[in-house]
Amino acid sequence: MRKYKVIILITLTVLVSCRQMPKQESSGDNIDVSHFLNLEQEIRRLSEFVPDIEYFRPQANAGSYFQLMG
Repeated sequence: MRKYKVIILITLTVLVSCRQMPKQESSGDNIDVSHFLNLEQEIRRLSEFVPDIEYFRPQANAGSYFQLMG
């Protein structure tokens, strides 16, 4: 009997939580993607965006994930 009470309680909880949420009004902002399609490629150095960047090579022991990647 207790098992059925738990199942009914869970079912009611799911049904109450799955009620339809009210629709939010859109802000009206549109993104014009045609501008992005016409851009030309431009080479930039990473140091222009991030002044303090460090790179370290992970240790690749036999059988490690990094060695499997190549």
